[in-house]
Amino acid sequence: MPDQELVKLGYDLLPGFGAFGWRPPLRKSLKVDGQLGRISLFFDSGSIQKYRFPAIHLFGRNGKEIPIAKVVMSVEASSRDKTQTRDDLMGLLLSRKPIDSGSEARPELKVRFKGPVYLSRIEFAHGRHKFGGSAQHLCMNGYLNNR
Repeated sequence: MPDQELVKLGYDLLPGFGAFGWRPPLRKSLKVDGQLGRISLFFDSGSIQKYRFPAIHLFGRNGKEIPIAKVVMSVEASSRDKTQTRDDLMGLLLSRKPIDSGSEARPELKVRFKGPVYLSRIEFAHGRHKFGGSAQHLCMNGYLNNR
């Protein structure tokens, strides 16, 4: 069985393990079906370590992917890898590359939109061959008008 099929099987059987990949059938997909002003991603494992935030893909009406550069105003992290600057965070987000946190128990990544954005779903993607259990504790909150 090719690696891709094994990963897909793992994703289908053990979605809570955090196994998701970079291409649409293997991405982690969350249904939203509403307007959001910002999202907050965080890891809630209780273990102090470095984490990797996945790349974010936004989808609007009729399931069309929204160019992230058109809707994102800012991105900030509660901690970041020492090799990344604050400006790097926006660049990584726009190029859909994973963002590494610093060593922390509950790192958080906040993405603020330019205004309320209708989202049908949000997909999270890891880089090629970057599957693993660290994403098991990935959580997301969505806010409109700070609620």
